[in-house]
Amino acid sequence: MLIRKASLDDIASMHEIMTVLARKSIAPTLTTKGQENLLASFTIETIKNNITGNVQYFLSELDLQIVGLIGIKNNDHLYHLFVKTEYQNRGIATKLWHVAKAHCINAGNKGRFTVNASVNSKNMYEKLGFYETAEIMDKNGITFIPMENTFEDN
Repeated sequence: MLIRKASLDDIASMHEIMTVLARKSIAPTLTTKGQENLLASFTIETIKNNITGNVQYFLSELDLQIVGLIGIKNNDHLYHLFVKTEYQNRGIATKLWHVAKAHCINAGNKGRFTVNASVNSKNMYEKLGFYETAEIMDKNGITFIPMENTFEDN
């Protein structure tokens, strides 16, 4: 498996992965308004703005196919983490997290990451070392659990 930084050439593949998985796993837990807002955040243009802005994306590839992605916003917020269904439970999300976390630490992160976990992804984030910091919240119809991960800089 190869993990690399995303480029503008990867946007269409990223859009497809995000949209398919969001529709399958996240959207069913949201209101109609929440579903619309969630899917609007995965447009080609939005992903392009993220890549050229303040979100660092890393992709995992197997056999020259993108099978997962992680996005870290502002060097401290886990913004997106998706692995294609047929590749889940193989440690890909964990590997993506470790690469992204190391990148952020090298870029100056001093000890704290946050994530707004979808309700059904809470357990996965706990396996990555995140813990719940508040009850379920709602923003624009999108429900999430605020979580964070802290580490000591040795």
